Amino acid sequence: MRTNAIIDGHLHLSPTRTQTRLSNVDDLCAIVRGAGLEALCVQSIVLWQACDRLRNPAALLLKLRQPQAYAFGGLMHPAPGTFLAPEAYAAQALQLRAAGFDGIKLFGKPQVRRALGVPFDAPVWRPLFETLEREQIPVLFHLGDPREFWHWETAPAFARENGFVYDAPDDIPFDQQYAEIDRLLDRFPGLRIVFAHFFFLSDDLPRLAGFLDRHPSMRIDITPGTELYFNLSAQIDAARGFFRRYARRIQFGTDNVGVPPGQAFDPAAEAAARVQAIWEFLALPRTEAWGPSMPGLALPGDLLERVCRENFRDFAGAQPRPVDPERAAALARAVDREVCRMTVDRQVQEETHAVCDALCQACAG
Repeated sequence: MRTNAIIDGHLHLSPTRTQTRLSNVDDLCAIVRGAGLEALCVQSIVLWQACDRLRNPAALLLKLRQPQAYAFGGLMHPAPGTFLAPEAYAAQALQLRAAGFDGIKLFGKPQVRRALGVPFDAPVWRPLFETLEREQIPVLFHLGDPREFWHWETAPAFARENGFVYDAPDDIPFDQQYAEIDRLLDRFPGLRIVFAHFFFLSDDLPRLAGFLDRHPSMRIDITPGTELYFNLSAQIDAARGFFRRYARRIQFGTDNVGVPPGQAFDPAAEAAARVQAIWEFLALPRTEAWGPSMPGLALPGDLLERVCRENFRDFAGAQPRPVDPERAAALARAVDREVCRMTVDRQVQEETHAVCDALCQACAG
């Protein structure tokens, strides 16, 4: 039986490639109750697709409906390979913060890096990172994917089937993405930034420790990929030492989601099972929550408390920021108009309008 309060710092309204819907807001409210969370933080991935524009308004609506919800807003891009003026990305971050977002979500999977075509430390991003550092706005950055995805022979079947193999000439090499982030953090040493999925270096703890030692403001989360807990369990003594050494810089996350179109499952039950599986790996000397019996970390109570809740509060704030009703409603109206200009897809327009209208009504009430 779980004994710790949990703040889940890494959830999504829906899976990345699916249409977010108004009902997903209720799904995440149900997850708070069903998984017994003290709080949660929804991460909004927007980029350039019209169908994803509603995610920022939906995240603000969640904050209004669920008092213990944090939200990190996503930045909008015009199209793959094209860019706004550099200052526009910084302006977006400030506008999202003013509307009530608690931080900014940056999405750097290799296919996004390929589509953008510029390094993560390119000049176009400098005003954004200058602003994030100066204003101390928390950032969650998804960089990369598991190392085995860079080779067809080692990539798991689901990665092959979904286009997550990065062996084409225009794909960023595995090590290059880390070199770009190293330079970025050297340039902006005061960034409040957490890298998702253990920075995809759970198979190379000395390298990950080097990053954390060079960049004292950097954090990581334990949101599971396909490999994370198996990698840690295979080197359990080193993993226990790593968690003890960096206990104040590791945050809890799950990647739990609301129900996408065409699927049927109980989001609260699914979320509760994943929260329990992660907690068991952290808390117990041995667990079967991930399939075969494997060693767990067996963290002492004080370290467990830090990873499960305190580190997130230290990072994102003791309480969620309040939503500014006027700015949130203005954001909703702007998104609704923009999506109508971007696409003639009636479903996308209707889903967007439903979310934006609900947010405007909530702000007015």
